Amino acid sequence: MSNTLNINGKKVALKNYTDRIIYSSPINISSMCHDLNLKLPRTLRVNAYKKALESDFKKEYDTLLQQEKENPQSITLTESKRMVRLKYRNSLSETQLEKERININNTYIDEQIIGYFWEALFTFLIQEDINHLYIYGWIQETLKTITVEAVPEISYFNNEIESAIIDPENTLDGLSPEMFRVALFHTANKQEIQTIGKKYGIDLPRSLNKKEVQKIFLEQLTKNNKLTPAIKERVINSTIKELKAFAEELEEELQTYLTKESLIEYILENASSTKENYYVATSQEAYAEHHFNTKKDAEETHSSNQELLEIREELRQIKALIQTLNGNNEVVHKQEDTEDINLKTVNPPKRLPRLNVLDVFAGILIIYLFLGLMTYFLRDFSVFAAINNTFNRVTYRDYGLMEIYHLMLDFIIAR
Repeated sequence: MSNTLNINGKKVALKNYTDRIIYSSPINISSMCHDLNLKLPRTLRVNAYKKALESDFKKEYDTLLQQEKENPQSITLTESKRMVRLKYRNSLSETQLEKERININNTYIDEQIIGYFWEALFTFLIQEDINHLYIYGWIQETLKTITVEAVPEISYFNNEIESAIIDPENTLDGLSPEMFRVALFHTANKQEIQTIGKKYGIDLPRSLNKKEVQKIFLEQLTKNNKLTPAIKERVINSTIKELKAFAEELEEELQTYLTKESLIEYILENASSTKENYYVATSQEAYAEHHFNTKKDAEETHSSNQELLEIREELRQIKALIQTLNGNNEVVHKQEDTEDINLKTVNPPKRLPRLNVLDVFAGILIIYLFLGLMTYFLRDFSVFAAINNTFNRVTYRDYGLMEIYHLMLDFIIAR
């Protein structure tokens, strides 16, 4: 959806305000949400973090990949774990992303996060059908409050808008319960999981008491088809020390500590946004790595979409240039359209006399060779530079080749 307001029949592009509104106080956001009784999904901020951190993430990941390729034995266990986290960076929770931001400690990235959040906020307000006049008026009043052109410190910004942020039902820390399990199991340590629990007011146990150990052991024996009434009675009447000895007799492992899975399940079972629909993960399959999105390589999550947008924009420019060269006096672009622009032709050129097949073939051949030479020698010339640059990039992406071909052919025939 385009970030465009319709104000008294006039289109107003919200992107024109993003560069300046980031200097405003985040109190304006929380006040607006309070006035509208509106809550903002946590994913708005999570996605802003991901977008701003992507460049640093990818650079670090590529470096480790290259190191592993050149000398696999040089990769330490810590680096190996880091590679897993970076590989699945698009599935990190908000708490994990905040930790990454702190570690990178880059003011420019902090400011990018705030800028991307404002962009996402504008889109969200339009999607929620908030009155356009209200949005426009609120933006104008917010801009008036700016006294210093300085982006707020990000910790202050996050604290001020926190009252307006929520985890929608059946989501937690920006993730679905299913992805929460997988992401934290593969990319987080116990300390991080403890931090997430604390963030949501959940006091995670540090260790298992006797009853919890007995319960887990009984479930384990049931799963392995070893539980009998006599064994159950012995388990219930045993101390932790006696249970350890009994587990050895049964060739079973006694769990006396909290695993990452236990901590994750405890959070999901007790968090206000997930406890109503909570279900117990019955097997390790719920934590399997294949649940990550493998349709695209994790490291290409943001770059591919951006590249396609750039290609589409270049195609638009080529269309506009060709229309102009064909004699159009005006090319009208549909404002803020996210699809291919609509071209309105004014005063079209007179129709050319009909040519026979040989004339057309000869003309195409000559002009095609001419264009090829001009594209090579005159790369700075706008039409050829645009065609050449776009053709090279789209060839790499295997995208839009036929469209470019037809654009060139239309231009040749029209001439």
